[in-house]
Amino acid sequence: MISAILVTSDMRLEDTLRRAAADMGVLQLVRVFGYHATGHEVVRTCNGLSPDVALIDFQDADRATAISEALASNAPATPRVGIMAPDWRREPDWGEIQTWIPARFSMREFDEACLRAIRKRDEVTRARIQSKVFLFMPSKAGSGATTVALHSAAALANHLRSRTLFLDADLRSGVSAMMLNLNPPQGLRSLLERASRIDAITWQGLISKYGELDLICAKPDEDGPMPQWSDYYHLLEYARRQYSTVIFDLPELINNATIEAARAAERIFLVTTAEVISLKLAGQRLSEFARRGISSSQIGVVVNRYHKGELTTDQIGGLLGVEVAATVPNDYRAIQSAIYDGMLAPAKSPVGKAAIEIARSLAIRPDTQKSTGQSLWQKLVG
Repeated sequence: MISAILVTSDMRLEDTLRRAAADMGVLQLVRVFGYHATGHEVVRTCNGLSPDVALIDFQDADRATAISEALASNAPATPRVGIMAPDWRREPDWGEIQTWIPARFSMREFDEACLRAIRKRDEVTRARIQSKVFLFMPSKAGSGATTVALHSAAALANHLRSRTLFLDADLRSGVSAMMLNLNPPQGLRSLLERASRIDAITWQGLISKYGELDLICAKPDEDGPMPQWSDYYHLLEYARRQYSTVIFDLPELINNATIEAARAAERIFLVTTAEVISLKLAGQRLSEFARRGISSSQIGVVVNRYHKGELTTDQIGGLLGVEVAATVPNDYRAIQSAIYDGMLAPAKSPVGKAAIEIARSLAIRPDTQKSTGQSLWQKLVG
């Protein structure tokens, strides 16, 4: 849910937004100001309540501009969405507005405008937004992404002593709770439903522990509405203030909500095996990310259950056009024995050692990644 302040003297516009807020549950109007409000009043409210966006109606362009300029100067953390006057035919390039919507807009246009405004604001503070979040996802179901992500998160927390949160975002098939024999009272879906209203007491009631690692697991039997991008946005805003590192474990298909986690990630790890089908699907996942504006330089491949004698890491990197960031050996017995005991594989096991190396690479956080050619990919899919 998006929280907003509204600046307007149009009662019909206010009524439209309030009805949308009640009927669709995607908007919370925390305060409405008329044009008589001073810039100081609006600034003070934004700095105090921290709404996601400020909606400014430009039917009175002079007063709206004065308020928008006051926000830009004194409350720059609040993104500004301008609502164009009915007789305007094109978007103006003044007014200190980050994005515009027409006077008659759909809720989809409103939602997209809020997202654009937030991202434009975040471009200015990119270092803050892009820090401390890492995302793991499989090329296909069964690639072992949860095993790799969970062991890496535990290595960060328990071996490197980094305050780490693990989020199991596979809402339908998440298995992290099963692996560790946990029975959380609520899952990630419940947290996402109230992500804009998280407080410390609510948070602690949802956390599970594995040593020093904090986890919020999925509960596949949990019902509820499909999360929105704003739910993941609010969740990340809160989590980044509490933890040094946040590890997201996603299913193989990205959607319009989970892409928010991908855009916030410093690095995305695509977990695959060296099998042909898994590698072909890894290529599809990379294409999906590219279509959504995620650069390949942000993505690294983790080859799970790796055997020497298969394709080399250089060949796999050339095949996919991205760096092979790590390999994890096939350690079936250690993993199965650990799951039977409700634990992770020991730190001295092959998979445990690989997880520690991945955790160390996350702590280093390299700024640049290698990009390789795709000639082998052409051979594989041709």
